[in-house]
Amino acid sequence: MVKDSIRAMTRQHKIAVEAKINKEGVASILTPEEKREYKLNDNISHFICRLAYCRNEELRKWFLTQEARLFNIRLSDVSPKTVKQLLESKCGIAYEEVRESDEDWKRFSAQITFRSGPAPPSDFVRVPFKEAISLVGRRAVFLLNGIAFVPIKEL
Repeated sequence: MVKDSIRAMTRQHKIAVEAKINKEGVASILTPEEKREYKLNDNISHFICRLAYCRNEELRKWFLTQEARLFNIRLSDVSPKTVKQLLESKCGIAYEEVRESDEDWKRFSAQITFRSGPAPPSDFVRVPFKEAISLVGRRAVFLLNGIAFVPIKEL
C-alpha cells in the first residue's frame, strides 16, 4: 500500500514523524532534539525537491501533486481534534463543533454517516454551504438548511 511505503520511507530518512517504531512495533515519542532533526530534514528535502522540479510546468505540477498526497497521508494519521486545533491555531479557521445535544444531530444522526460508518458528533463541524462546495460534489457531507455537516478529516 502506498501509505505504508511512504511511512516506512519517512521513518527511514528521519523526515517529520511523531514517533519512533522499534523492532517490536511499539511507538515511542521523539525527544525534542529528534523532532528538530526530523523537521529540519523534512524542510531541507522539500526545498531540494522544489529546486529539482522547478525546470518546467509539468514537473512543478507533478511535485505539487506529490506534496499534496504526502500532506494528505500525514493528515490522515492525525486525530480529528488535532486537525481542528491546527486549523484554529495556524489558519485562524474556527468552525462550530457538532455536539451530542444539538437538535439537528439528534434528528439526523442516523443519516450523517459516511464510508467510514457512524462517527461521534465531535468528529463533525458545521460549515457554511459555500465553503464546502467541493465536498458537496463528492457527496462527502450532510446538508441541512445551508449548513454542511463536515467530518473534520475532510477539512
